[in-house]
Amino acid sequence: MLAEAMSRAATERPAFLDQACAGDGALRAEVESLLGGLESAESFLQRPTRPGAADSLAGSLGLEEGLLRHR
Repeated sequence: MLAEAMSRAATERPAFLDQACAGDGALRAEVESLLGGLESAESFLQRPTRPGAADSLAGSLGLEEGLLRHR
């Protein structure tokens, strides 16, 4: 059910969940919670790091500058 909800546009999800959960409020709350967690994770991964973070990490690992950024 989660995968199916994820494959739908955000505007289509409420109607889908109405049908799929068939009045089971606990199930709907769980699916909505998981969807919210996934959206938070996606936005976390899209935030840029601080400038120079990759080079700083590479330097602390003893790697050449720019190596982490280009992989």
